[in-house]
Amino acid sequence: MLLHLRIQNLATIENLEIDFFDGFSIMTGETGAGKSIMIDGIQLLLGYRADFGLIRQGSSKALVEGIFDISKQPELKQLLSELEIPHENELLIRRVLNTNNRQKRLLNDTSVTQGSLVEVGRRLVHIHGQHDNQVLLDSTRHLEFLDAFGNLFPKKKTLREVHQKWTKKRREQEEWQEKLANRTDRLMLLDAQFQELSSLNLEPHEMDDLEAESKMLAHAEQLLSLYGGMQKTLYEEDGSIVEVLSSLKRQLQYAVGMDPGCTLLLENLDQSLLQLDELSQSLRHRQDRIEDNPERLAWVNARLSLLQTMQRKYRVTNTAQLIELCERHQLELQSLQNLKEDASTLENEIHELLTTLREQSTNLSSERKKVAKKLDEAISKELRELGMHRAEFKTSFENKYDDLISSNGSDRVEFMLSVNAGQPLRPLIKIASGGELSRVMLAIQTILTTDAVETLVFDEVDTGVSGRIAETVGRKLSDLGKRQQTLCITHLPQIAAFAEHHYAVTKSTEKDQTYTQISDLDSQQAIIEIARLLDGSEITKQALQLAREMRKRSHSMSVN
Repeated sequence: MLLHLRIQNLATIENLEIDFFDGFSIMTGETGAGKSIMIDGIQLLLGYRADFGLIRQGSSKALVEGIFDISKQPELKQLLSELEIPHENELLIRRVLNTNNRQKRLLNDTSVTQGSLVEVGRRLVHIHGQHDNQVLLDSTRHLEFLDAFGNLFPKKKTLREVHQKWTKKRREQEEWQEKLANRTDRLMLLDAQFQELSSLNLEPHEMDDLEAESKMLAHAEQLLSLYGGMQKTLYEEDGSIVEVLSSLKRQLQYAVGMDPGCTLLLENLDQSLLQLDELSQSLRHRQDRIEDNPERLAWVNARLSLLQTMQRKYRVTNTAQLIELCERHQLELQSLQNLKEDASTLENEIHELLTTLREQSTNLSSERKKVAKKLDEAISKELRELGMHRAEFKTSFENKYDDLISSNGSDRVEFMLSVNAGQPLRPLIKIASGGELSRVMLAIQTILTTDAVETLVFDEVDTGVSGRIAETVGRKLSDLGKRQQTLCITHLPQIAAFAEHHYAVTKSTEKDQTYTQISDLDSQQAIIEIARLLDGSEITKQALQLAREMRKRSHSMSVN
């Protein structure tokens, strides 16, 4: 719901701010006062194409800013989350146009693309009037309105789930067909590479182990000499470490008899001797592993060279990746060898899903046609009440071919209208009269109670009507205001009398500059404005009295 509108330097508007409320509101003003500029401002907030020629003369930029209450619009909040727009229960939209034909689009101070602003805007406000891009003129949306009227969304959801599975399987089939086309060549390549890799009998850490062994074999003579010298130092030569420590042990054993407090020193020395024994055993073990074997060294280096060549060939960095590649090739070989069998299973699945999809699409289409008759009758009745006595409304169906079944089913629908007797039914977008179009939209909006947007704007809805029909239009707009925030631009007092909130648009001229203002009228001011609509610029007592009676009567009708 639109809460606040701010416009700066747009056409005749220099600086304007106004609050809006729920219910039914009207906007009145003399021709040329600037009411259409207000609509232009709202359109900019919704992502309509920018007209940089609207920037006020002498200004470098124009700004339009709107605050919307989105607390009751979970789908819009979900969209904002997907767009990564921070939000709670209010949405601030700002659009800035610069004279260098550049612009800014901001949602809660986050810059967005034109497409994102349009997506958000179409969930906030629907404008009905002489505008070619209003939502009900978009025939691609008519199916959505029909399904909403008939509460067919649960059935459409079930169909969409089947369609999603069918589409996924068709993609798998396309991938299978591509694989089949390249199957022979791919099989030959995979088999050759698999045989080559599997023949290597690879181990995950083989390269590391081989590199360590190569280094040890290359220095075998030096290592044996080092380890042998260390053994002599420990045990074999005169004055070895073990001999010296053993002598110390005998002395400590003798000292313990005289000084029991040195027992701990003896224990530490015993521990040192044990550790030296373990060191000696480890050295012998290392010596036993080392052999001066040129043949083994040659084989290890050849194996290393082969593995390095394979890593470069298959563009990997270690033997574990070579093993993984070999396993993937094996799985793909099995998949290709079973390709024809898998294809047969896939074709059966696709056929079953398509059969189910056709059945559900046919059933949904049948339900839609039943709902369409009720919708056509209801809207035609509304149009007659709105003074279009010869109007005929009809939902036109066009069936698609099976291979074009969409997630919405096989139907394409378009709303058609004949305004006068003898005229053929034509698409809504080809209706010439803005006033007739607005009344058609009012009729449709009255019937389609499930419209998710919270704000409706009607422009020129009063064109070509007066008297009783104008009062009917006002009553229906008032009824709409009980469901959705409804704003109507009008010249008719019969419609203005129904408004809960009345805004007057005026213009003034100072120093060859035109300025547009808007005022939120109180009850007495609203009566004066209605009297002006009744009697022109000179407001008589009779006009004021009639305005009071009209407003009282209209509000009484709205309550009832």
